[in-house]
Amino acid sequence: MEVNLVDAYLENASLINTNLTKAKLCNTILQDESVYDQNCR
Repeated sequence: MEVNLVDAYLENASLINTNLTKAKLCNTILQDESVYDQNCR
């Protein structure tokens, strides 16, 4: 099976982006001073 490098790259980039976004949200302190910890584990 031939793997399309562009497709593989985009899929990987998408996963990385999702993880970075979650990590960013995990460290965000909301206005009511509670830490946003959904999806952090």
